[in-house]
Amino acid sequence: MHVTSCSFTIVRSSPKPIMKNSAYLPIITFSVLAFLFSYTLNKVPFPSPSGIDLRDIACGFGPLLSGHLCYLLFKTPTTYSVDGKQPLLAWGIVLTATLTFVLTSTGQPLTASLRYAGLQLLYCFGEEFGWRHYLQSATRQLNSWLQAFVIGTVWFIWHYSWLDNPVKAMLGQSANAPLPIMLLITVVVLSLFSAFAGQIMRRTNALLLPVLLHFSIKTNSATLAVSVVLIVLAMMNWDKLAARFQKGR
Repeated sequence: MHVTSCSFTIVRSSPKPIMKNSAYLPIITFSVLAFLFSYTLNKVPFPSPSGIDLRDIACGFGPLLSGHLCYLLFKTPTTYSVDGKQPLLAWGIVLTATLTFVLTSTGQPLTASLRYAGLQLLYCFGEEFGWRHYLQSATRQLNSWLQAFVIGTVWFIWHYSWLDNPVKAMLGQSANAPLPIMLLITVVVLSLFSAFAGQIMRRTNALLLPVLLHFSIKTNSATLAVSVVLIVLAMMNWDKLAARFQKGR
């Protein structure tokens, strides 16, 4: 009796890359351009009418300019728009929260509250177009948590393009922990914000809602509470509202 020996070759398959190498180029290009645009705008001698620092508002448009340019360069696909699939609902939420801010800004003239709201919404729109509209579209191949971390990290680094001390600016001047800890906390906070804002975008496709969330953090507790409640309720019922709207057309 002959025994035939058999040999087995184990082929080890290399792990699938998280993203194709070509997918990193739009992300890196966007990040560099956003930094350079805001850095350059920070050097421009903007006027300050009525004490308004137009330079800060302009610096917030670095991510927007970079996002638009990268859409043109890389033809990055996206499903997002300014007001999403339910424009009336998105604009209604923004107007309701903005009115809440104006009515609860006690001790401030009406014109001052309206001016602050308008300028800050404009600033937040510039930032959020970059992070939520373009960069979230460019990182769509990543899982949601890794995507939020990448966006949060790029967002954090971008602040150094025009702020002297981004950590103090975001955590408060009283923040006094060792620098590595404060850096880590800042990245974590921005990543968590990006995770929530990213989920808003995936549910609604409406950039206005992350813009409002960003704006509300710069206002007061009443505006923040109204904004979060309205956004969460909209997310929970977005599909039902969309179906009802389609049926009524």
